[in-house]
Amino acid sequence: MSDQQKEPARLYQPKGFTDHPQIMEALEPYMKENNTGDLKYFEGLPASKAADILHLLPAQLIKDQQNGGPPMGKLIEVGLEFGRVWFMGYVVGSERDDERFSLEGFFAPKDIADAVLARLDCDKPDEWSEVDFADQGKVMKAWWD
Repeated sequence: MSDQQKEPARLYQPKGFTDHPQIMEALEPYMKENNTGDLKYFEGLPASKAADILHLLPAQLIKDQQNGGPPMGKLIEVGLEFGRVWFMGYVVGSERDDERFSLEGFFAPKDIADAVLARLDCDKPDEWSEVDFADQGKVMKAWWD
């Protein structure tokens, strides 16, 4: 293959890791309704499901951070520790060179939210607000843009 024909460098290897059937199956119930194309958003992913997905991802993603947020591995670890934590994020499909699975924030009940955030030991979220969430009622939302 000549230099002109080489595929562009990929952010994470191997190509196609987001196509793993177990990843998409685990995310399906949490996918947002208006997803189209190669960028798909999800919301409400329980920490236990995120942990199941983590072992299917390239190892370097464990340290991946969303704009000053905690590393993904730490976010999932703390979510599992507290139990009642749900994540939001997105998947960039294998068609793109920046293929990835990313967690960009979490929801947690108000009685544990401050402790979850403190345990993450990271930059302050861009959004820290009280929101209605699924059947949990009012919870705190942390989101790093």
